[in-house]
Amino acid sequence: MGLLSTSELTIAGINAVRLGGTVVFNGGVFATLPLNYLDILSRRLTIRGNFMFPRSAPAEIIGMIVAGLIPLDVMTVNAFPLAQVNEAINQAAKAKALELYAITP
Repeated sequence: MGLLSTSELTIAGINAVRLGGTVVFNGGVFATLPLNYLDILSRRLTIRGNFMFPRSAPAEIIGMIVAGLIPLDVMTVNAFPLAQVNEAINQAAKAKALELYAITP
């Protein structure tokens, strides 16, 4: 979905949360969220924010890769020399899931 410049989908998500539920924001919206304070209180919602990932995540992911729990052979890595940076950016803009693009010196 990418970054959102409006809050409509986020508010729709909050409105879909059950009574006593938890909403977790994990980046993606660069807009002011018009939150209804009384609605949050009466529905007993918990709102949490999380930017990116915890510091422990990279080491945990490396451990899962080493243990064979995350297969890397399903990913396609496309390397471009620095001189072709614009082409790499153009290709990366069209990338599908599990397609990675790297710039090499």
